[in-house]
Amino acid sequence: MKNQEELNALTVPELQDKLRHYKEELFQLRFQAATGQLSNPSRIEIVRRNIARVNTRLSQLQKESLRARLKEELESLYKEKKISDPRQIPLREKIAMLRTKLSQKASKVRQEIRTEVDKKATELVKALRTRITEKIKTVKGREESQLRAASLRLRDPKFTARKKFLDKLNSMGFNEASQFVSLKETKRAKLGELEQIRAMQRELISGRLPF
Repeated sequence: MKNQEELNALTVPELQDKLRHYKEELFQLRFQAATGQLSNPSRIEIVRRNIARVNTRLSQLQKESLRARLKEELESLYKEKKISDPRQIPLREKIAMLRTKLSQKASKVRQEIRTEVDKKATELVKALRTRITEKIKTVKGREESQLRAASLRLRDPKFTARKKFLDKLNSMGFNEASQFVSLKETKRAKLGELEQIRAMQRELISGRLPF
């Protein structure tokens, strides 16, 4: 790492790429050290410092992003409530308004996860089990064994829709399995949105406010 200015000029994706590169390098250096092949032992400490610097910068950018979003949320509240002069509102009241709004947003996202993902996934599993049960009646031998194994897995309370299993179901003619991919992507996006809201809530509690 040449200097801090170089680091500050990088975007979040660029920083994440650099972090992955340094972690991979550190792993290789430690392996070389363990096997007695490391020619420059001081490089390990340099890479460790670089990792720390990148992590610090990523943390700074995350904080800046959170504060910017908190400010945007507050501005939208002013518009919703038709507040023309925010300076007249005490800080404590602003914080209370934001807490309420963020709690409502978090509740909405959780509800969307339950109705748009979890409920649909449960219905999809039931539909697949029904189709598999019907197909078992028409086949014998290896295909029957595979179907029974798939049915048993779908009945497992800890069932997770892993790609290999979904691909197997697709290859057996159960096209509904492909819908799980869309549901997983939707849930991943919703969970990311929920984590962002929680991060804003934590920032609000911390007292480091952008207003």
